[in-house]
Amino acid sequence: MRSPEWTYTLIQRFLWQRFLWQRAQEHLDTLAAAGKTALVIWDESGIEKPESIALEGLGPVRSSKAARLKRIKPGYFNPPGGPPVFVPGRQWISLVVAGLEGVPSLPWA
Repeated sequence: MRSPEWTYTLIQRFLWQRFLWQRAQEHLDTLAAAGKTALVIWDESGIEKPESIALEGLGPVRSSKAARLKRIKPGYFNPPGGPPVFVPGRQWISLVVAGLEGVPSLPWA
């Protein structure tokens, strides 16, 4: 299978993520075989770059700062409403497989 749109970096990233996933699965199987508790820690983070629209790889990110500014303040009875505010930024999801002891594994980075 091949495609003219696939680049070396895309293929390398896919293979690296698959390798990390296999290592994390082995770590999870080892913990389960030893009867130890396994934890999968979910990290869903993002960074806002509202002034940077020319940077490569930015996408829409829900602004937490705008959400804080839209909260009701003492003495104001009609807070601004409307839909959530989106700004340019970068969002990611990461999982970490860890036990109560030992080194954690990154199945997805």
